[in-house]
Amino acid sequence: MKKISRIICGLMAASIFASGLSSCSDEVTESAPAVTTTPKTKTETENNSNSDFANYVKTKYAKANDEARKSQGAWNMANCHDPKLFQDDDGTFYIYATDASCGNVENTGINIRYSTDLVNWTTLSKSAIQGHWDEDFLAWEGFKASSSEVKHSNSSYTAVTWAPTVIKQNGLYYMYHGVNADVLMSDNSKKYACSSIVLAIASSAKGPFYPASYISKYTGNDADIAGIKSKLSALGVSYSQNFLVRYCPYVIGSKGDIDGSTLTSNGASLDGKAISLPNYKECNNNRYGCIDPEFVYDVANGEIKKYTIGNNECYAITYGSWLNGIVLAYVDSVSLKPVALSEFTLDGKTYSEGDELDMSLDKAATTTSSISDRFALLGKPLIGGAASASTPSNGASTAYEGAQLFYNGNSDYYYMISSCGGLMWEYRCALGRSRDINGPYLDAGGKDMWLGTTNYSKYHAIGSKIIGSHALSDEYSFRSQGGLSVLRAKDGKIMFACHTRTNYAPEYIFLLQLHQMFFNSDGWPVLNQNDYYDNYANYTSDGKESLSALNMTDIAGTYDTILTVRDIAKAQVSTLGIYGADSVTDNVNSADAVPTKSKEITLDSNGNITGNYSGSWTLASDGYSVTINLKDAAGNALGTFKGYVLHAVDWARSSDYRTITFSTICSDTSAAKKGEYFWGNKKNGRL
Repeated sequence: MKKISRIICGLMAASIFASGLSSCSDEVTESAPAVTTTPKTKTETENNSNSDFANYVKTKYAKANDEARKSQGAWNMANCHDPKLFQDDDGTFYIYATDASCGNVENTGINIRYSTDLVNWTTLSKSAIQGHWDEDFLAWEGFKASSSEVKHSNSSYTAVTWAPTVIKQNGLYYMYHGVNADVLMSDNSKKYACSSIVLAIASSAKGPFYPASYISKYTGNDADIAGIKSKLSALGVSYSQNFLVRYCPYVIGSKGDIDGSTLTSNGASLDGKAISLPNYKECNNNRYGCIDPEFVYDVANGEIKKYTIGNNECYAITYGSWLNGIVLAYVDSVSLKPVALSEFTLDGKTYSEGDELDMSLDKAATTTSSISDRFALLGKPLIGGAASASTPSNGASTAYEGAQLFYNGNSDYYYMISSCGGLMWEYRCALGRSRDINGPYLDAGGKDMWLGTTNYSKYHAIGSKIIGSHALSDEYSFRSQGGLSVLRAKDGKIMFACHTRTNYAPEYIFLLQLHQMFFNSDGWPVLNQNDYYDNYANYTSDGKESLSALNMTDIAGTYDTILTVRDIAKAQVSTLGIYGADSVTDNVNSADAVPTKSKEITLDSNGNITGNYSGSWTLASDGYSVTINLKDAAGNALGTFKGYVLHAVDWARSSDYRTITFSTICSDTSAAKKGEYFWGNKKNGRL
């Protein structure tokens, strides 16, 4: 699976780091624009609980991997890839992320950071796994590892753990996460990327997370593991294996499908102990990429949605990367084991739809030679597509991954947001919604995100761009946002997390960003495109980042604005002026790779728009719901955009961070700019 292999190369940047740079810090310092720290005004100083406000901005953006950040505990917002948001019962926020960093200085096996305010983050020095590797997936991935914490610099470290999701129930913490590595052909002629999604369980949000089957088989004296086993036993739950689903590539064998004899392990071992080689014939899943698991929540109340499948109460879970897209499956709501998605018979036993399984979904799918029946046993495809649904080939599929499906009980819609495109240069987040969990998922312009075998390559033009590459005037610019997560916090805020790359630092430097999400009057989500900040004393009614009444005089002023652009046009990345891409020959989507440059407009207090766009704007009686009737400078109608206006902090400025922002979307399917977002920040916007 070529696309996953290339992503691994991007995340495991040690070879790039060693061959081209003396340190990441040197490269960033040399290329990043200087950040000046200007004196704070009295208002800002009085209302800011973080006394080092300006330096925080500087540390966050200007030097993403300076000397201090070589210590994992000091990462804060840096070195965070595929963030998964979770909030524990005591209110503490956690982010679980792919084990990647600039220079690969971290402890492997999912890194964890925590915060009480969603602004300041501390990263644990130990990983979520803490050396507790599952022998089954070590063998499956052809993976060597030490049972103690290991570094990426360890020459035997041959796989990465990716994109986790964590839930809490029954007093335990359950993590599904991906494991990925290249597996060799038996003649060493070629590598194929194999992937899997596995279950681990912990007694603490900070870990360690142990493989589920390891806990069930445990007979030792460790009080933590024994305590988890006791709780599982009280629930009547035990595990014989940990896989939700596995992927191995389409290799033509003697029977025209997966031939296990053509793949071999990379000498899999655990502290020198040989691990039994996997039977790749057990898996004929060449249908979906097995990473990026995520449960389906209701953001109206923060609860995991429950569904009845057959006679079983289940949770919905999505997964997938490239190949045929994002797929929907179900797991038992108590054990979180996969359930049968349709009837099948294996080893003389017949399983009905909804039955709990002690096997992976792909193993269930080996029971039939029918391609359509295999699909049914692996899940329901929701968005994506490929040139050939039965044998999707490398480079001929829709590049959706890192997705989250969630429900909003207030609007009665399901929403799918997916990372889209190539990780380094053209990532962005694509949005659609549906009344039915099974789809179809339509973007705000009415386009279906299920692209099938005909439109599979047109994904860059489909899915409303809820966040993507942009560059406001005279500010740091950002690109390649993705690996997203959506969480309803206990105080009712709906938070959106993603990682981002920048257009001022190398592509292997990535940062955490958090944005608050709101739903407009038509039920479409919009983001405060500025990073979340928690102190708005004397700005908002509750002193937090929130929708609070403003008047038209407050809002009136000059704004830098972004109208999102989607297209299918491609170009060689080295021709696009993307930082660090001078010698890169990849062809990328130009609309998503090149940061969209802002255009300046003026909103006057009478509701008129002038400047690079024209039109009118109105403010609802609540003081924050805004409607913009947008026209181009020549007066041609572009569309009606609905959303909100609120106080914000523009972190990417060199000074004067306080601003007023608006964020809107056009869902009029007859409009010239149907399905696009329009947002902007007020220049010199502090009241």
